[in-house]
Amino acid sequence: MIYMNISMHRIQIIANMFYMNKILPIIKEERRKVDRPWGYYNILVKTSTYLIKKIVILPKKSISLQMHNYRSEHWIVLSGQAKIIIDNDEMHLEQSQSAFVPSKKKHKITNDTLSPLIIIETQLGSILSEDDIIRYDVDYTE
Repeated sequence: MIYMNISMHRIQIIANMFYMNKILPIIKEERRKVDRPWGYYNILVKTSTYLIKKIVILPKKSISLQMHNYRSEHWIVLSGQAKIIIDNDEMHLEQSQSAFVPSKKKHKITNDTLSPLIIIETQLGSILSEDDIIRYDVDYTE
């Protein structure tokens, strides 16, 4: 048996360097700004089971009424005011308030104010892609 005098600290540093060399290009690519007619989003974290986005909805804009079959979403308002529709329920959220959207529930976010609405969205599910969106209306009024 050969005994190696390598500290666990050094092994952790080497493992972290290997991991970061593999993951940093993915992180840099995923953080890009994705423009939409209603504003934009940035992907902050993406794994095989969850995805976290920063969403900015411009004044007087809304996302489409939509549904997802394979993921749920949790929204937290960072700034601004949101009008949220989940199925037939409507709620109004302000900073630090949140809403949960189960899979297979129609939902929509509207910004009726004159200031941008900033939301953190956490998606959980087996398919975390833009392909898992069923749109019921697309109202991107100018």
